[in-house]
Amino acid sequence: MPAEGVSDLTPGGELLSAGEIERVASVFARAGATKVRLTGGEPTLRRDLTQICGAIAALPGVESVGVTTNGINLLRKEGAGALLDNLVDAGLTSVNLSLDSLDATKFAALTRRPGKTLDRVLRAVDACAAHATLKTKVNCVVMRGENDDELAAFARRWAGTGVEVRFIEWMPFQANDWSAGKLVAYDDMLGALRSSLAPGERLYQRDSDAADPHDTTRWWRLGGAKLGFITSMTDHFCGGCNRVRVTADGSLKTCLFGSDSVSLRDVLRGGASDADLAAAVHAALQKKHFRHGGHGGAEDLAKHAGENRHMVRIGG
Repeated sequence: MPAEGVSDLTPGGELLSAGEIERVASVFARAGATKVRLTGGEPTLRRDLTQICGAIAALPGVESVGVTTNGINLLRKEGAGALLDNLVDAGLTSVNLSLDSLDATKFAALTRRPGKTLDRVLRAVDACAAHATLKTKVNCVVMRGENDDELAAFARRWAGTGVEVRFIEWMPFQANDWSAGKLVAYDDMLGALRSSLAPGERLYQRDSDAADPHDTTRWWRLGGAKLGFITSMTDHFCGGCNRVRVTADGSLKTCLFGSDSVSLRDVLRGGASDADLAAAVHAALQKKHFRHGGHGGAEDLAKHAGENRHMVRIGG
């Protein structure tokens, strides 16, 4: 969360409606997309999230519907049950929970929320893990001097529960104060984990876990913990990336780091047919850059970060 918070909220009329989201998802599904993930900003702020999830899950061809969330609202009462339970009933198959520290003081500094909120997030993770049909991941962005001493604690916290913990290299975005000195590279993360092993513990790589050629994660095991590493900065996976994003206001981004986008919302509201919408998506994809939205390494990305949106306005 930027230090100044998020003051320039997008007006409601500029956001995609539930029906527009379903229509965009249906066009992608007919083109062969099998996975849809609802991110944000924070998707649980939408009171129609369960409706959106159910509509997408019912689309022919869609095999997986996920949500990326800070977890704070997942246990919120919604009708007869909790939001999480209603989402699962609607067809939710996976949850990624963003959590960068297990220390209440650090959590408060990073999220700009009271430290006591951490307990709500941890209870949400455990509630997700209790759903047998739900694939649950915890996403931790690692920053030097902030939380790079917590990797082993994250691994042990959910060992044996089925929850997958992913450590993400810190990426530069507008106003997130990125610096090369605070970037903890993949090799350094592995080194930190190895240095904190207890007697008898072993950290080993599981190549067999990466059966999907488009997987963005390098998977390892530590005892009963399944750990992933997303190495966007030091060892990019752009050549195998088959993902695109549609922001909450309907902008199609073919790369997380790219500043260029196409407004599918304007195409939709201009009276376009589904074929027209599909053609707009196809045209955008033909212009997708080979790497990092047309930028070079981490330093070049940082130089152009101001041209992109805040991460809180792109989605996790």
